[in-house]
Parts: sequence; structure tokens; C-alpha cells
Amino acid sequence: MKLPSVCMLNNSKAGARDYEKWIRLKAGTVNVIYNGIDFDKLLHAASDAEAVANRKRFGIPRTAPVRGGVFRMSEEKRPLRWVDTAAQVLKRGPEAHFAVAGDGPMRDDMVERAQQHGIADRLHLPGHVQVSSWLKLMDVVLLTSRMEGLPNVLLEAQSFGVPVVAPAVGGVAETLLQDKTGWAIPDATADKLAEKIVLALTDARWYRAARQRAVKFARENYSVHAMVGKTLHAYGLQTQAASAPHQYSAVQMPLTRVRQACEARDYDCAQALLGTLLQKEPNNVEWWCRLGRVLQGKGEAAHAAAAWRKVLSLQPEDFEALYRLGEQLFRLDESRDIQIVGSEVMPPL
Repeated sequence: MKLPSVCMLNNSKAGARDYEKWIRLKAGTVNVIYNGIDFDKLLHAASDAEAVANRKRFGIPRTAPVRGGVFRMSEEKRPLRWVDTAAQVLKRGPEAHFAVAGDGPMRDDMVERAQQHGIADRLHLPGHVQVSSWLKLMDVVLLTSRMEGLPNVLLEAQSFGVPVVAPAVGGVAETLLQDKTGWAIPDATADKLAEKIVLALTDARWYRAARQRAVKFARENYSVHAMVGKTLHAYGLQTQAASAPHQYSAVQMPLTRVRQACEARDYDCAQALLGTLLQKEPNNVEWWCRLGRVLQGKGEAAHAAAAWRKVLSLQPEDFEALYRLGEQLFRLDESRDIQIVGSEVMPPL
């Protein structure tokens, strides 16, 4: 670490501090760069129809609340505590159902524990599935891990507006706004976890506010753009363009309408809204990025590639745009040199 060319990174403050103590480094030596999650891709993969079909498949009533989880069913995730918590929640809210996406060596143990609690008919274990559509039908996401780094599932859940409850271990506390989008609970017993889950769903005012705050918190702090900018900064490669964060609130009302249109999978509406914005500010990088994602959602690879070319023409060192462009060109099976496509002319959208 004395060499100027060496840079240590960790994806959570908790992890960084642990490494510093372990190898006796000065506090602050290890840089923290949070995970970057492609929230738009996650959102586009979610299907309302699939969420409804999942309810029907597992016999979950249309209006029944679903407390959910996404994890590997192994000892470090404490899946039996998850079931114990579900049993406590059910005592206080008998209409609840529970679903865990994932698999692992303790799956049968979870089923057996559910049978012991008499809740086997309320616990649904679909296995390895498309997570987005399951997150879409969950009302609260619960994690019961004994140890964690920076759990992506808590961020993914919040990007769908789903509050989260988890033990305060590892970097969990960094993935939420305490008391605002969920809770990281010290010494998290099943009773303590159940108490917060019940609170989240019985305080309607808190729940509505938490859903809104959760989306904003996840997207502003854990985007791919933020991760790339911080990585460039850590290695001394940051440029003004690459480091500028996305300002999701700069034109909050129209962009909120765009997000709502995307959530409803009304990509034509989202494209029209962005087109109007771009007529006023044709060189707004953020809006071109959003247009690229919308066009990807529509499956229009050629036009999406054109939008990402425009981003690169305005901001040549935008690594996310370069990645997206390459992705769309691959879909089009084009072998042209990606280094020169930024100068090409946009076709009409």
C-alpha cells in the first residue's frame, strides 16, 4: 500500500474498515465503491403478467400481502430463522403469505420447519426463477443472514419500492435508510424482525413514503454510472464528464412520468416524453441515456444503438454508454469498430 500504483477497494464501509484492521492500515486507506446495479434492466425484466401468474400458480390470493426473500438456502443465510420470523408475522397477520426465490442445501430444512410451525401452506419456494417478477409482487423483503458483504437483493428490492428488513451485519446498514426505507436490526431475533415487518405493513403512511424514498435512494447511490465514476476517481482517471452524477431530480416531474411509463411497460409513452424533452435540450446526456434504455426495452436495438452513439458523441468517456452500445451492436450482429461509431449520424426515431 506504500506504492502509489496500488489501490485497494471494497464495496462497503464495513468491509473496508475490517480489512484495514486486519492488515493494520490507516483508517481511510481502503477506498469504498458501492456495487453498481443496472436498475433499468432489472425493471424491464419484471412482468406484471408473470407476477399475477406466480400468485395463481402458488395459490396466493390476489390481495394477500407477500413477505419475500431472495437468497441461497445455506447456513450463513440462516434460512430457519427466516421461517421462524414468518411464523411470528403470521400470528399477527393471518392473511400473509411468504415466498423465497432461490435454492440450496437447507431447502428441505425450511420446509420441515414450516411444517413444525404449521405454516407450510403459506410458504412458497419457487426455486431459481426470474427474480424481478417476484420482487414486483413482494410487499416487504426479509433477509436473515448471519454475515453479509453488501447484499444486492436489498438494493434491488428498494429499486422496486419494496421496504427491507435485515440484521445489522456487514454492510447491511449501508444499503438502506434506517427507519425510512427499512431497518437494519442489531441482535436480530425472529421476534425483532417480525415486529418491523408488521410495523411496515400496518403503518400505511410510513409504507407509502418508504416506497418512494426507497426507489430514489437505490438509484441515486447504487447506479452503474455512480460506480464507474468512483472507480475512475479511485485510479486518478476521472474526467469532469465521467464523474458527473446523474441528477434524477433535475427535471423531476417529466422524468417521474417517464419512470411511471416504463414501470407500466408503456415504452411508446416514455419515448414520446423523452422526445419532447430532447427537443428543448438536444444535448442533455441523461435524457439520451434514458432514451437508450427505453428503446432497449422496446427491443429496438438499432435505434437504441443510435441513442448510445449520441451519448458517446456528447460524452466520449462514458463507459456505461460504450458498454450499452456494444451490447446493442452484438444484438444486431454488427462487427464494426465501436471506437468510431460515436461520430455517426443519428437516424430518425
